[in-house]
Amino acid sequence: MEILITGGTGLVGSNLIELLQIAGHNVRNLSTRKGSTYYWNPLNNEIDAKAVVGVDAIIHLAGANIITHKWTDARKKEIIDSRVNGAKLLADACKEKNVNLTHYITASGIGYYGNGGDALLNENDASGNSFAAHVCKEWEKSSLHFSGIAQHISALRIGIVLSKQGGFYTEMKKLAKLKILSPIASGKQYISWIHLADLCRIIVSISENTLAAGTYNAVSSEPVSNKTMSNQIAQTNNCPTWLPNVPAFALKLVLGERSQELINGQNASNQKLKEAGFVFEFDTLNQAIANIR
Repeated sequence: MEILITGGTGLVGSNLIELLQIAGHNVRNLSTRKGSTYYWNPLNNEIDAKAVVGVDAIIHLAGANIITHKWTDARKKEIIDSRVNGAKLLADACKEKNVNLTHYITASGIGYYGNGGDALLNENDASGNSFAAHVCKEWEKSSLHFSGIAQHISALRIGIVLSKQGGFYTEMKKLAKLKILSPIASGKQYISWIHLADLCRIIVSISENTLAAGTYNAVSSEPVSNKTMSNQIAQTNNCPTWLPNVPAFALKLVLGERSQELINGQNASNQKLKEAGFVFEFDTLNQAIANIR
């Protein structure tokens, strides 16, 4: 297959490209870096339409980081536009070049559900009211641009991605090495997570039709509390586990509205994925951390 990926230089995208190539697929990366083979800039409505010519599937992973910068009105717009305008640009390019796809796969996140509390969340549950929930809802809605273009449309509500190559685990490991890792707020909020390898395998399986297209919670079978996650990473890295929790008010002082994304929790179910036949390689936190420690 000929596959076009956005966000191919990120943690997920770079590993996904490698896995797709090993499986024998040709992969194109649509990049915001000028001088790239295929260039685009969703914020400026720029795209090299030649990128979609001859493509069988598009995997849309690109989006401005939701946590790293203060949420000004301008930054919020950038976060949404980088995802939603990106999808429309891709669809318009397909229409311009008369391209019909087998698959359009878009990333989303379990932030879709907002603060889910203890409730077990499945794909039929409503979206939440937080900014992150709004972002995910609009990102998924943007896949409707591919109606009549792609035979199959899928959305993956991705949990916290665990990997030794970057992201959440490596940041927590840094804190553990400094002996300052501790739970956040109450520590009771759920963290639904997935190992990077399993996430990439899910995407490959959908693109190869070994997993039915659809909307899935891309998470493991073992959501854990923030306290459990923090303590397990701390113990693995010889960090004391008696440190007091980081107070919610302190997070709000430092991060403002963004703090809600650390205080909110989602107890997401992967039952739909398992019923569709996907088998996880790293389905428990012990398995995942043993692999990436």
